[in-house]
Amino acid sequence: MDRRGYLAALGGVAAGTAGLAGVLRHIGDGGAGQRPGPKGSRAGVGDESESGRTDTPSGERGVDIVPDEELNRAAPRDGIPAIVDPVFAPTWDTADAGEAVAELDLNPDDEVIGIERAGIARAYPLKLLKRHEVVNDTLGGPQLITYCPVCDAGLVTDRAVAGRTRTFGVSGYLYRANLVLYDEESGSLWSQLGARAIQGPLTGTRLDRTGSAVTTWEEWQRTAPETSVLVPPPASNTVVGPVSFNYNLEFYERRERIADRYPDYGPLGALEWTDTRLQRRTVVVGVSTDSASRAYPERDVRRGEPVNDVVGSLPVLVTTTPNGRPRAYVRRVEGETLTIEENGTGTLVAGGSRWSRLRGTALDGPHEGTRLPIAPGRGPLYWAAWLAFNPDSTVYGRDG
Repeated sequence: MDRRGYLAALGGVAAGTAGLAGVLRHIGDGGAGQRPGPKGSRAGVGDESESGRTDTPSGERGVDIVPDEELNRAAPRDGIPAIVDPVFAPTWDTADAGEAVAELDLNPDDEVIGIERAGIARAYPLKLLKRHEVVNDTLGGPQLITYCPVCDAGLVTDRAVAGRTRTFGVSGYLYRANLVLYDEESGSLWSQLGARAIQGPLTGTRLDRTGSAVTTWEEWQRTAPETSVLVPPPASNTVVGPVSFNYNLEFYERRERIADRYPDYGPLGALEWTDTRLQRRTVVVGVSTDSASRAYPERDVRRGEPVNDVVGSLPVLVTTTPNGRPRAYVRRVEGETLTIEENGTGTLVAGGSRWSRLRGTALDGPHEGTRLPIAPGRGPLYWAAWLAFNPDSTVYGRDG
């Protein structure tokens, strides 16, 4: 596992990314080595998560400004062009999707981030988010959809901050091997997984997390048949104007295979690593409360689901979506803590009702229409990313 071998292999991947190289040539350095905005003092905090608690990752309590030396330049500002004017269609096969997808396929097993607001459902394919990382959308209010390929972490938040809708882009920095955003209006830098501003005038301000699900395009269509799906640029416009990529190119998939062979190199390899409980790139879902945090490895959840557990004093359910991705809910309904079981046919049952794994909604019975809250935390994402922001985390099945 030598560095030369890793770099040579990664160079082979980079050689196939002509579309990205074209964007970089178009925008130039874009401020490499410069901050996208000024640093500033702590601003007001709007930090209540959907679970009703202060959503502060346990490893970041009391932290305000992140110093320059903890930010690593990975690309020029806007070298990864955020989508700022998204276009949607029922599928990529329909005429209203336009010529942008004439040579592209959206396969049934392609993963998407699905969200539903005000009775409207939308899907954001990961094959697009791996190239753009940020989508500024408006759906039942201003929404920010982000995905960090380094961490395999998707997150959806409200992009209205301090009473003003913000437009977010990719700063080109990594913080703890995780995507760093900037907002055009203040120039502040934002940690994706921390969901807070880490430099600039809004430092300390938090983004309110909103619900989403990572699943397959086929399953999302089955669950939300009236959904539309994000159409790739150039139909959807980006922060640098129209661009065109080969979204069928499996750039990140190949890079991930290389990183598996050379775990000490690449962005995740830059993290100090002494933990032996899980491998860096083990997929987990994490739950974090004010007093405790715990990670649930995807493979362990699959073997033992549904998992009824307690993190701190919070009763949680950990299950998997139909494509096997781990998902965590709060298993408390109207003050009652439910024990959720599997009925032998793959269906979750509790309190006389059947429950959806993907949406946490009671499908029938006395709780019909009730939705379990998403548990506070993050995921699915890589274990190394979760641990970087939650250094005191326990691991389900490995710690007492």
